[in-house]
Parts: sequence; structure tokens; C-alpha cells
Amino acid sequence: MMFKYKALSLTQHFNCLCDTALAGLQSYLVNAGVQIGDDLGAVFEEAIRFKKMQIEGIFTDRKPKYSGFSFHIGRIAASAVPIPVNQLKLPDRREICFSHDTEQRQLIDSYIKIFGSGVNGLGRILSRVYVSKLFRTAAWS
Repeated sequence: MMFKYKALSLTQHFNCLCDTALAGLQSYLVNAGVQIGDDLGAVFEEAIRFKKMQIEGIFTDRKPKYSGFSFHIGRIAASAVPIPVNQLKLPDRREICFSHDTEQRQLIDSYIKIFGSGVNGLGRILSRVYVSKLFRTAAWS
């Protein structure tokens, strides 16, 4: 049953999950005295959007997704130590293309062929694979 709800959260309800995460972070920042318009608030918004672009529709959307970013969000995950927000800011807003490579698409297709694309089938897929292997890859333009 846990995998069923994991499948629902990563498919049908992922947009709501992202909205809830952003609202929670914004509330926390306001309570901490950080202005939402500040760069820190913008980094949080972009980090959530970055993850959303990687995950949303991983089983259904074949076309690449594009979004513009003002911060180098990929550096956050790649760094072993915290990076000051001002070092993440890009000189100009940049477009990122999020897409599955051929191997990822084949893996997704083969699992769907075996287990199906319903909630139970997607739950079975998620119980057998590291979900991060299914995330779209980000490519800076």
C-alpha cells in the first residue's frame, strides 16, 4: 500500500506536493524574517521547480520540458558544503532542458509493459527501481 501512495504522490499529485513544499518554505522564511522577494526565497522556489521539472510526468511525458533559472540549482546538490546564495546567482537567466535519455525511456517503457501504467503498476515499478534513475536530466542551454 505504501508504494501505491508513493506512486500517487509522484504522478497524479506531484504538482500539489510541490505547491505544498513551496508554501511551507515560504511560511518558514516569513516566520524567520526573510523577505520572500530576497534571493534566498527565489532559490527555494527555483529548487522546487527544478525538482518538479525532473519528476513531473516521468511515466507519461515524453517531450522535453524547459524552464528558465536565475540560480545554478545543480550546484546545491553537487556540493558537499553549503554554498552562499550570492555564489549561486547566474549573470543572466538561463534556460534548462529537462529530458529523459534513450536508456531511461527504454527502462520506463519496459517496466510499464511488465507492470502496467495504473497506480498499482507504477507502485510496483517504484518498488523495484531507484526512482532517481527515472528523473529527467538537466542540460543547460
